[in-house]
Amino acid sequence: MSEEIGLSAEELRSWIGRSIEEEDVVTAAPIMNYAATMDWEVSEVKDGDEIPPGAHWFFFHDRTRHSELGEVGLPKRGDFLPPVQLARRMHAGNRLEYLKPLHVGEKIHRKTEIHDITPKMGGTGQLVFIVTRNTISGEAGPALIDDRTIVYREAAKPSDTKRKPAPPRDDAVWEKVYQADPIQMFRFSALTFNASRIHYDYKYVTEIEGYPGLIVNARLTTSLLIDFCLEKNKGRILTEVATKFVRPLFDFAPFSLSGKPNSTGDGATMWVADPDGATAMVSEMRFG
Repeated sequence: MSEEIGLSAEELRSWIGRSIEEEDVVTAAPIMNYAATMDWEVSEVKDGDEIPPGAHWFFFHDRTRHSELGEVGLPKRGDFLPPVQLARRMHAGNRLEYLKPLHVGEKIHRKTEIHDITPKMGGTGQLVFIVTRNTISGEAGPALIDDRTIVYREAAKPSDTKRKPAPPRDDAVWEKVYQADPIQMFRFSALTFNASRIHYDYKYVTEIEGYPGLIVNARLTTSLLIDFCLEKNKGRILTEVATKFVRPLFDFAPFSLSGKPNSTGDGATMWVADPDGATAMVSEMRFG
């Protein structure tokens, strides 16, 4: 058993296959609040309207009681996810597969299953990757598969060496600079009912977790990149978004949203770079 992780590899993998199921209803208010948060023109949303890509994140909220949250603001470990003892938890990636549209007013069902658990040794110590598969169904059947990867990491140490980033990319066809700020980040956290302190508590994220500033929400960054991709590919319908998060982005500095058509013409390669040009996120998007 690893002293840092708290569980052996066999004990960790015994959690694979655990699942929970939930019911919800797609309502208009979160969609309108999302538009306001993204600085889009807010128009009336009514029953029957198709929801935009990424809006499924605003339903099926985890309503863990306040007394059952851990120090970082997330549910204490050992309920649905295994009780990994590593100090830091980050969003490492997402794969979204769009099967059918969802609509305002529709009853929806979600099954969340622990799909995979992989312990690894990284440059800064122990890592544990956990993949959860979220299958969301509407009244017409399965509509969306959302595979989410989170990574648990050891606490930051003075001896940690920063991984040298890859050279900045110079192959962008589309590019713009964006500045996320704490107000937008707070509103997005509220939309997703995400109480993780790394997005709004400067004292916690700098003094306890050792980061230089507030961390931009991974799903907010994904939403910005999806919006930019569709802006440059008007009329196209997304069928898949596969995203890998490489390094965090912070509230105090602008970052670039970039992309180009893929080699087969059925999608786009999109990425986000930090102020130094280092890639922070890469996403392969495909159209139907």
